Amino acid sequence: MNMYLGMGLVWASLMSCVSAPKAALDSPTSSQEQQNVHVLPGQPHAELWFKGTVEQAFEKARQDNSLVFLYWGAVWCPPCNELKANVFSKPQFVELMRGFVPVYLDGDTEEAQTWGERLQTSGYPTVLILDRERKELFRLGSSINIEEFAEAIQPLVGASHNFASALDALKKGSLTGADWKILAFADWDQLPSQYGDAAARRTLLQKAAMTVPSSLKQEKALLTAAYLSAWAGAKGDLSAAERDEAKALLEPLLQDKKAVETARSFVVNQAASVLGKLYPDPKVPAYQKTKKLWLEAAEHIEADPKASVDTRLSALRPAFECFRLEQPEGKIPDSLKKQVQTAVALADERAQSEYERHAVISGAAYFLRQVGDGEGARRLLEAELARTNTPWYYQSSLASLELEAGHPKKAQEWSAKARASAQGRATKIQWITNDILLNAKHLDKDQSVYLQSLAKEYYQIATSLNDGFSGRNKTRSQRVLEALMPLKADPEFKKVLTTYAPLCQKQSGESRAACEAHFQQYR
Repeated sequence: MNMYLGMGLVWASLMSCVSAPKAALDSPTSSQEQQNVHVLPGQPHAELWFKGTVEQAFEKARQDNSLVFLYWGAVWCPPCNELKANVFSKPQFVELMRGFVPVYLDGDTEEAQTWGERLQTSGYPTVLILDRERKELFRLGSSINIEEFAEAIQPLVGASHNFASALDALKKGSLTGADWKILAFADWDQLPSQYGDAAARRTLLQKAAMTVPSSLKQEKALLTAAYLSAWAGAKGDLSAAERDEAKALLEPLLQDKKAVETARSFVVNQAASVLGKLYPDPKVPAYQKTKKLWLEAAEHIEADPKASVDTRLSALRPAFECFRLEQPEGKIPDSLKKQVQTAVALADERAQSEYERHAVISGAAYFLRQVGDGEGARRLLEAELARTNTPWYYQSSLASLELEAGHPKKAQEWSAKARASAQGRATKIQWITNDILLNAKHLDKDQSVYLQSLAKEYYQIATSLNDGFSGRNKTRSQRVLEALMPLKADPEFKKVLTTYAPLCQKQSGESRAACEAHFQQYR
């Protein structure tokens, strides 16, 4: 998991990345089909990605006896850009795609949200490997480098192994090395519903972490990290036996430098959740011992030249989180503040490519805010606005910064700029939603008028799209509903509903049903 997801860096994340057409296999010719081309400017190795619909990609896979490699993401998404920088942009990636039909399903293309719902994907990025009959074989974790990526997909070649078969082998206790690798590199946080709820996945991860052979060091580190992350996110208190088991898994991981490098995402992102769960009272001596191990592990990651720019910056997060566990309301020490400022300046200097900057800068600004350097965060974001091709993302970060600083009017101005600059079908819906949610927090007479204009803009777009109430767009529609519900008795707002509710009939399938259900809830 990336620092951006774990810390909720930007206003967008605080506020919150129809049947497919039956097209012929040859190149799209109609204007609607042209909108289904998934390769967008700025995608690494643009010539590699399949230039057609998802339906056409599966047809090509059937003809070539290949697998489909499907990446679902967005141009503005920081973890997506981390994946592009660490995997997709590497020369080796082209070779690794032999035997696959690579599909880049950008969240703003016409089919994306409908396919996202079909494939049970909700977060950007999601990486899937499917067979030619659309059966999902593997859902790959995205905090990965090119060498790990090569290892992760190797067992899938030829479809001789897949996640379901590896999980069945885990239940029977008869796993091969390939099975362990698949389980270790899987994205357990985003598994589809057939694998059960969070508690069921946690039980499976526990078994995997406890039984993986110690000789499989990489797999042991990844499965231990995945289990401890799931365990820390569970509700309720722990028994003494559960704490002892967690410590028995955690401490060897933190003491092994190779394991730390492998489980780097866990080390930089999960200090607060795991240590807080293990030690409700951070004053106990055992907390200090584990904290020391954790901070040493983070320091090792920060000094690792092989780690990405974002990961090295995020390696300072455990120190900040441990301070907050110990002193929830305490003033950040000047030494820690200076350490963060220095690390941010280094990250700004090291992030040279477009992908690295998208992955790093908004997170770096949020980090500065966390240590009380709001002005430094503002300068960093405003400087990035001058060079970025996704200004709405940084404008949203500035809105969040100003709101935190107690400047709601400035926050509203930045939020309006972000909404106006946002480009793309689903992206536009997401940023209009963000603006609605921000302004709904300050509901007075003048604000009600502005909210009604936003509602009109939102429904005009959502009802005009065949996926306006599918996938991530469906999630946004529920948030809009909750934010606008106080206006439902307003005569002017009723006119908005009366205008747009009938347009649900122009949609089809599940999106139409979701659209109609949405408007019915205002009654």
